[in-house]
Amino acid sequence: MSGNYMAAAPNPSLSDRASEFFTVPAGVTSLTVVVTGGTGAVGGAASAQGGAGREVTAIVPVTPGEKLTLITGQGGINANTQAIDSPDRFTLRQGGGGYGPGGSTQAVNTNYGTDTSTRFAQSGGSGGGGSAILRGTVPLIVAGGGGGGGRTAISASEAANWSTPSVPGSAGDAGGLVSTRSRTNPSVTVRVTAGGAGTTSGPGAGGAAGTITGATVLDSKPGLAGAAHLAGGGGANGVAENYPYLAPTSTDVGVNSAGGTSGGGGGGYAGGGSGGVIAAGNTVQARVLAAGGGGGGASYVDPAVTLVSSVVSNRPGTTYGTRVPGQITLSWTC
Repeated sequence: MSGNYMAAAPNPSLSDRASEFFTVPAGVTSLTVVVTGGTGAVGGAASAQGGAGREVTAIVPVTPGEKLTLITGQGGINANTQAIDSPDRFTLRQGGGGYGPGGSTQAVNTNYGTDTSTRFAQSGGSGGGGSAILRGTVPLIVAGGGGGGGRTAISASEAANWSTPSVPGSAGDAGGLVSTRSRTNPSVTVRVTAGGAGTTSGPGAGGAAGTITGATVLDSKPGLAGAAHLAGGGGANGVAENYPYLAPTSTDVGVNSAGGTSGGGGGGYAGGGSGGVIAAGNTVQARVLAAGGGGGGASYVDPAVTLVSSVVSNRPGTTYGTRVPGQITLSWTC
């Protein structure tokens, strides 16, 4: 006899995870399982993709009739809203729930001045939640969620003067990616580093704030560390760059500014870190922001479980306003 089962998916309109019990069928002494964490959300207007969740395949020894808890992580979310007249612009981008929730992001509503050209901000992507299979309260397998995408931010009126990102992603599942934007006359280059990948050895660190050349650094903030394991570890929340550091001055062009937040970390056995942020500007051109992507959440396999593989999943990235949850599938023969 053989069989298979797919766990329930989270409600796509909510940030909550999906949780249910699974009863092992009669005569079944082992399950082959594939557990995937939720996907991190796309970053800001430059479309920095979020990180995919970890996909852990393993063989789990079980007892016929026992109940296992299946927790499917939800994906992160973001929205392509940046204009001052958008009521959604400063809304909290809640990270996906899970066995360890993803980190949330939120642009900060502060003093933007009177010129509408200065009123530009956008959140990095929130992180995906971890997925897990538990025996009682003890985790057997955890698949970390992906970190949210970071962003290179420029003012709306400056967009025509800047290149598109050389890498369309600064996310949390495959550390080392770099997103670069640049302009000429004057020459300014913004580089953003991705978050690190979460593995069965530990969570990924948030991406560095990056570098901005050709403009004076006004402020820099490091990313935050994710939570350690305690019935799941939550990803770190994105770091906001506050507009008081970016407000126009008498020696600055002042009518062009950009701000927002870094990507949130993915949840899992331990949470991934959030990205750092750096802001810069000069007396010639608009002020700019570089915000790193979030790190992926850590995965975990109990010593009694046989690990088959642990890889970055090939699930599709998110689009604005949508969540891509994780998955859990079980199969058996007897």
